[in-house]
Amino acid sequence: MAANIHPVLQEYVIQIPDSIKTYQSIQQQKSYEEIAAQARNEMVIFKSLDDVLEDGRTVQDVLQQSGSLESIENPEPMEDDRLRVVGVLNMIAEFCEDMAED
Repeated sequence: MAANIHPVLQEYVIQIPDSIKTYQSIQQQKSYEEIAAQARNEMVIFKSLDDVLEDGRTVQDVLQQSGSLESIENPEPMEDDRLRVVGVLNMIAEFCEDMAED
């Protein structure tokens, strides 16, 4: 992880899949405005397990690749992970919007 990433973002970034653009934008130390916009965009996409990211993968695919395991008997873990990612993306977006104003 890059040493110059704000400590708050360092805490948030470990809670989202490393294959989404918000994660990559933080790692590349893009502007707060760019990170906030990307997080807001991915929040909308993560509203449904069936939604599709820019690269063609579904939210379900991303969560499975990140270690979320769901079975026919217990479908909740993936839904819980999806909700957690949406919440963290929201916190990232709000934090970055506040930092961009400063």
